[in-house]
Amino acid sequence: TVGGFITFISLGKSEQTSEVGELLGSFYSYETAIGVSYGARLLPNLYGGLNFKFIYSALAPQIYVGHEKKSGTGTSFAVDLGLLYDGPISGMSWGVNVQHLGPNIQYIDAAQADPLPRNLKVGFAYRIINTDYQKLIFAADIDKEIIKFKSPENPWALEWHYAVKHLGLEYSYYNFFHLRGGYIIDYDYYPKSEALDKVSQPDYKFDPDDYISTNYFTFGVGIHYGKWMFDFAYIPKVSDPENKGQALPLSNIKRLSITYEF
Repeated sequence: TVGGFITFISLGKSEQTSEVGELLGSFYSYETAIGVSYGARLLPNLYGGLNFKFIYSALAPQIYVGHEKKSGTGTSFAVDLGLLYDGPISGMSWGVNVQHLGPNIQYIDAAQADPLPRNLKVGFAYRIINTDYQKLIFAADIDKEIIKFKSPENPWALEWHYAVKHLGLEYSYYNFFHLRGGYIIDYDYYPKSEALDKVSQPDYKFDPDDYISTNYFTFGVGIHYGKWMFDFAYIPKVSDPENKGQALPLSNIKRLSITYEF
């Protein structure tokens, strides 16, 4: 199977200020990726796939650095690899996926190039109801960035806190209408006040006790018509536990995707 995709993420409008707080202007940030996909059966119950994508990131286009106007944009390419296994129980599938394997992305300064957000995902799905006219699927996975932390005593507890857990249900009617609901279990790091100026230091040791649970409910619907698939997903607004009145960065997000099968 061969496919292609285009992904666009708008990060909204931001303001740029000088060192003394003077407003220099505003800009819109966005990221996009264009790629191709390939998947094939490797064994009777084992499938493999990969994505190859070109990434363009415009975090701060046309900003001022001192008295010089520069473009805070960067490009890179990456590969995603995945495996899917059906079994050993009827109706159950297991998957593993490694994302964003590629070179660092450079914006203004090559010496400060940033690594791509390399991720490892492991999960399973179980088809609770699987008939010709309706289906009900439960799925769960763990999403972990492939980075190393220094923890004072319990590194495994820190790795578990930093991994994002997802739970979800999807109900499908005649493979035409799809209704989805999910729950995200996440943690944000809020260091103690005396450690704020040390977090950026290379030898800083993250304390698992400074992680605060920030969980989200998610909702989605999909329409499958012929070879077209239209999907909409929404993460409602969730208040930041440490900054009352402000929303968490990953909440109040709307996602729309259009798929064409060929």
